[in-house]
Amino acid sequence: MTHLHYRVWDGEQMHYWDDEGISLTIEGGNWFLHHERIGYIASSEEVGAALMWGTGEKDKNARMIYERDSIRDNAGFLWKVYWEDGSFWAKGGEFNSREQLIEFAPAFCEVYQNPDLLEAAE
Repeated sequence: MTHLHYRVWDGEQMHYWDDEGISLTIEGGNWFLHHERIGYIASSEEVGAALMWGTGEKDKNARMIYERDSIRDNAGFLWKVYWEDGSFWAKGGEFNSREQLIEFAPAFCEVYQNPDLLEAAE
């Protein structure tokens, strides 16, 4: 699988793959986020930092869906997006079920800011 979109939470703010000057390096299972002017921003070795890959799917508002996002379906139920077994999945809904994201019809859902990341920022 090729990941073209990513975002990184550095413990205080979100950085996106298309932010000017941003670059991501992956070496030996660790990742490092850099900015061409600022230098080092964050890495996998920091508590509270998180790298999240884009799923390639967009919600009904054309926003990219990333792993660790919370999404709300048409019935109003919340789902959590995650990567497992080589695929993106959504878990939640009325019966706390698990569905492969591509079969979940994400174009009818809406992305919500990840509450775990908001708590980490406080």
